Amino acid sequence: MSKANEQKKPEAPTKKIATSIRTLHEMQQAEFKNDPAAPRDVKRGNAYSVTPSKIVVFVERNIRPINRETVEEYKQGMRNKDIFPAVHVHIEKGQIVLKHGYHRTLAAQELEAEGEEVSLDVIEVIGNSVDTIFLMLNSQNSLAIDPVSRADAYLLLVNQKVSPAEIARR
Repeated sequence: MSKANEQKKPEAPTKKIATSIRTLHEMQQAEFKNDPAAPRDVKRGNAYSVTPSKIVVFVERNIRPINRETVEEYKQGMRNKDIFPAVHVHIEKGQIVLKHGYHRTLAAQELEAEGEEVSLDVIEVIGNSVDTIFLMLNSQNSLAIDPVSRADAYLLLVNQKVSPAEIARR
C-alpha cells in the first residue's frame, strides 16, 4: 500500500487545559451542560469590587478598637498591590454598610481620599446582627480581641437573646 493510499489514524482529541479559574469554571459549566452528573468543583462566588468611599463604616459596630498601626500597615500593603481577603458588607437602607473588615476598609478609604485609585472586594453577608458578631469573633486573620471587647461582644449576643449554650457552640 502506498503512502498516498494510507489512511491517517484519527488523532485523539486533546483536552483543553485551564489557565485560569475563570477558564476552569467555564469548562466545567460546558461539561455540566453535556453531562448533568459531571462534577462542579469550581463555582462562581459572590464577590464584587467596590469603590471604598461607597462603603458606609460605623466604627462603633466593630467589636475591636481601631488600631492606627494596623490601618497604616494595610495602606502600605495596598500601595504595594498586595492581595487581601474581601470585606463583608450588607445593604442597609440602600447603602453598602460594612460588617467585617474595618481596618482594610478604613485603609482603602484613606488611600482613596489621598487620590490613590483603589477598590475593595466585598462579599454580601446575609444574616442578622448576631451572625455578624459571630463572624467578627470567629475571624482567623484579624487582630486579637482583647478580653473586654470579647466580653462586650458576648453581652451583645446575650442581649439579643442568644443563649450561653449557643454562644459556646458557635
